[in-house]
Amino acid sequence: MRSARLRHRIELHRLNEVQSESGEMTSQWVLVTKLWSGIEPVRGQERLEGGQKRAGVDTLIVLRYRADLAITERDRLVRGDTVYNIVSAINVRSENTTMEIMATSNGVNDGR
Repeated sequence: MRSARLRHRIELHRLNEVQSESGEMTSQWVLVTKLWSGIEPVRGQERLEGGQKRAGVDTLIVLRYRADLAITERDRLVRGDTVYNIVSAINVRSENTTMEIMATSNGVNDGR
């Protein structure tokens, strides 16, 4: 992996259960860490959801592998105003050097 590809700063967010001041348990997105990443649009497509067409963009996000993060589909990545919902996170060739994350920037990831 060439480090020149990793030129975008991105945030990893994880959904956590927190207790509010009133004692209720609520879900809240929490910043886990900031990472250098490569972000490449893969293709544009239209999806049919609830009978309505919605333009979608699939994105490939490349990160350095970090064993301490255990990135899953329940997490999300954020760059500026764009939220990337994780579709899959792959440890490339199981070499523990590079993660390839397929994501979509449409909709809202509620972490479930």
